[in-house]
Amino acid sequence: MTVIEKGEINLYQKIIYFDDGSITLLYISKGSDDVIALKTSGLSLSKPRQSRMDILAKMLMDNKAVYDKYKANGKFTFKQIRNIVHLYNTGHPLMNH
Repeated sequence: MTVIEKGEINLYQKIIYFDDGSITLLYISKGSDDVIALKTSGLSLSKPRQSRMDILAKMLMDNKAVYDKYKANGKFTFKQIRNIVHLYNTGHPLMNH
């Protein structure tokens, strides 16, 4: 796994390659070594999408401005997740890369 955001909230990315493509997985952790599967480009994860969105929301709750931005946006894309975690960790939006 590759760490793509490091701070109070850590975001990890794992890419699994197959002969005919790949699947990207995002994992998240905050304040512990427990890593939770948050998003996949594959078919599904064990927890429903709303449940995974709530996991991220709970991690953001102690920063009201970031939490409110996440809830107002309502998006749960790979890019949006990375942007909101970066904003939480640094106080600055993620620059396009």
